[in-house]
Amino acid sequence: MTAANPPFPEEQAAKIIEYAEKTGQDVIVRIVNEVRDWLGHPEAVLGIARLWSPTAKAELLQADETVTNARTAIAASWTGAASEAYIAYLDHVVKVMQDTAGLFDRFSKKLLDMRDHITEAYKIAIGLIGNTAAEVISLTGGLIARIHETIFDVADEVLQALANFVRQMTSTAERVVQVMADFRRSGVEIAQVAADLKIPEPLPAAASEPSDWKVRPK
Repeated sequence: MTAANPPFPEEQAAKIIEYAEKTGQDVIVRIVNEVRDWLGHPEAVLGIARLWSPTAKAELLQADETVTNARTAIAASWTGAASEAYIAYLDHVVKVMQDTAGLFDRFSKKLLDMRDHITEAYKIAIGLIGNTAAEVISLTGGLIARIHETIFDVADEVLQALANFVRQMTSTAERVVQVMADFRRSGVEIAQVAADLKIPEPLPAAASEPSDWKVRPK
């Protein structure tokens, strides 16, 4: 089971937003909100992944087992051209199911990998929020304030802290964008594989000829 994400540091984020608004740096406000609203919800990706696997894959494998058991029973009880055609058809159906299950598994793993990267980026981002807020507080807090506010009534040191925050968050965001780009490329590759998957062909006419079904002698 995947551990829950750390809670979003609302108080620290509010401190950063306060000073971002003082300097008219709307981009910082947007970055903080995006961390909360987007990176902070990897469970959405996990939900999509679960639609593909293991549930979908398990259902396919269960159907595969059912077909395989039917094949075994038919082979044990029947002979003749029709039964052989039907058994060959069941082998074809099993192959289609196995190929499809493998595709589901690959796509699910890609989704879960993306979820892990998003979670990692979220943890880095909230760490940056916490550290930056602590730095701002140390620079502006109460009786121990040690700086003189200048531009927009905000200290140069605070402006530098905010600039560092943007730079580091941009680097983190670029990593996430790269992960998303890699996922899209993988999605195209998987879609190409999916296009080559075969759906089960119709039951051959030879399998439905009653006279060609012979009870296998005991």
